Amino acid sequence: MESISDPPPPYSESPISNTPEQETLPPTTLILSNKSIHTETAPSTPLYQVSQDISSLPQKFTSVKFERLETSTPLKPESKSTEPEKKHIFYLAHPAHAQYRKDVPAYYITSVSPGSLGNIRFEVSKSRFQKIDFRALLSPRKTMEDKPLFCEDVETTLFSAKMKWTGGGYRWTDARGMEVAFEGGKGEGSKLVVTASMDQDMRDALIALWVLRIWYDTADSSKAKADGEFTLARCCYIAPTVDPTCFI
Repeated sequence: MESISDPPPPYSESPISNTPEQETLPPTTLILSNKSIHTETAPSTPLYQVSQDISSLPQKFTSVKFERLETSTPLKPESKSTEPEKKHIFYLAHPAHAQYRKDVPAYYITSVSPGSLGNIRFEVSKSRFQKIDFRALLSPRKTMEDKPLFCEDVETTLFSAKMKWTGGGYRWTDARGMEVAFEGGKGEGSKLVVTASMDQDMRDALIALWVLRIWYDTADSSKAKADGEFTLARCCYIAPTVDPTCFI
């Protein structure tokens, strides 16, 4: 009689096993609304928050705090306190006048805790059809305290985001090319449909990178570039000498 074999083990998306006991999170749909991120089915319960509205102009900030909100069960049944605990995970960064700098990437993420996956930078390129592609490169176990922040010789691809052929929006894939999420189409740029189960570290990184990609859309828009060029011209060329603080 033919024996029935056991099913294959569950797929693990994480390239690094920092916390093997992490819970596997199911697929979900997330909405970015101003500074908070919540599921489509529970808008009154934010799961993440950022310190700045990355979709607004003008922008005078170069880094954004990214936090996960964790609501714990009250110790006493009569207690009604459900104030969420904020866990600071990443800083999202877009350095001032990044187009003139070679010392840091234009868009990147630094980990606050050594227990996180590491620092992640975007490699941005244009496809044959002038569409913008994003590749998230991970420097394992690096944090905001490390110098350098990134090590090219040990970087691995964490996720990639490419514009979908039809319907607009971006499709996110993992290092193996498997879909993990996709963004909404036109008019729904702040929606992310997570289609793959993954552990908490990978989910945190995916959501933070999604926010960073939306920040790119805002900061690299034609209006933002026009505002930046005007500010730079005022700062550096109206005066008889160039002010070096313009490039800090």
